[in-house]
Amino acid sequence: MSKIFINLLTATCCILFIGSSFGQTKSNEPNCVTFSYNDLLAIRKSINARKSEYLPSYKHLLANADRLLKTKPEKVTDGDLPPTGDVHDYYTIGKFSWRNPNTPNGMPYIRGDGKYNEEAFGDRFDLSRFDKTVSNINTLALAWFYSGNEKYASKARELLRIWFIDPETRMNPNMKCASALPGVYDGMALGIIFTVSLIEMTDHVQLLRLSKSWDNSSDNDLRKWFADYNAWLKTSDFGKEEKAGKNNHGTWYSAQIISYSLFSGTSDDIDKEFDLAKEKLSSQVMPNGDLPLETKRVEGFHYFIYGLKAFNVLANGLQKFGYDLWAYQTPDHKTLALPYKFIIPYITGEKAWTTGGVIEVKATEQILMLKQASEKYDLPEIKKAIGHLNAAMKPNDIGRLYIYQ
Repeated sequence: MSKIFINLLTATCCILFIGSSFGQTKSNEPNCVTFSYNDLLAIRKSINARKSEYLPSYKHLLANADRLLKTKPEKVTDGDLPPTGDVHDYYTIGKFSWRNPNTPNGMPYIRGDGKYNEEAFGDRFDLSRFDKTVSNINTLALAWFYSGNEKYASKARELLRIWFIDPETRMNPNMKCASALPGVYDGMALGIIFTVSLIEMTDHVQLLRLSKSWDNSSDNDLRKWFADYNAWLKTSDFGKEEKAGKNNHGTWYSAQIISYSLFSGTSDDIDKEFDLAKEKLSSQVMPNGDLPLETKRVEGFHYFIYGLKAFNVLANGLQKFGYDLWAYQTPDHKTLALPYKFIIPYITGEKAWTTGGVIEVKATEQILMLKQASEKYDLPEIKKAIGHLNAAMKPNDIGRLYIYQ
């Protein structure tokens, strides 16, 4: 056999390996962790029949998506130069970071829980640009899925490429300069929480993979971005610190690792992630179902829901790899069902929340969480809570397009 043939064969095998690691054929069904693909299929069938309770929400979705077609893409390179000196690094101060009122120049910044600083959401920083980009991608992907109109998928692909892929504008796969506290820290580990929204975005990208506008090059590049980000999360000091987090930060770290492993096609150390998830459940959930590290916060109800949602997403992701956190019981008989039993009376209004303020949590987020739990646990009160939340939603709420009743 000639050396030329051997070299060609080796090169071909390498290409096939890369494709199998980061590529996914369009025949593969979306493997979502934040919503049910089968529910979306059922809703689409109902919309196509044109006799549907979902039509007001569908029209609202398309109106929003049409407006996005004309918007200028956001770029991570548009803000202030990060402390690293690399314009491709995500950079923002923390939401709770404030100028020091006791110094002439406001330095060093100080932190205060429960009170957002609007400066963090300004044009100097990437927080709003990032959140807007992710939200717009989700809207466009969902609009394509329900309408079949490729103009929405094409725009979503453009936004994805500009933020994550194109060399001149892409974001580096790290959060070195997230949640900065100027004069104290160039960034903090807790800034990793800002990328939690990417979990939902990767679910929407899986819908886009079914469109004609999506291409293998973009798919491979995006998969690699998430594989690289996962590697940074696992090896960086910030990532290790967040991994050890005792509250929702630690759980969301794990949920991100599992979700991005699923999306990128990597599966290293999932067994260790399952062990870590069991430890988090054991340490964070009390025998009565309380999550005390969340409920003690200024906005305790919001943080309880946020912390429980992290466990929900983590359990869904682990199940895709064959590990069942939903069914796991700690040695002292605690399960993931307990926090649902704890919070439902507060969701339905049967009990009044008394620890800290209560801020609105989107009904969609709560219903999706409860609906997934209802498929795992035989708890009649969950269905009651879903009915209560569903009745409070507006007829044209876009959130209805994720929930098949």
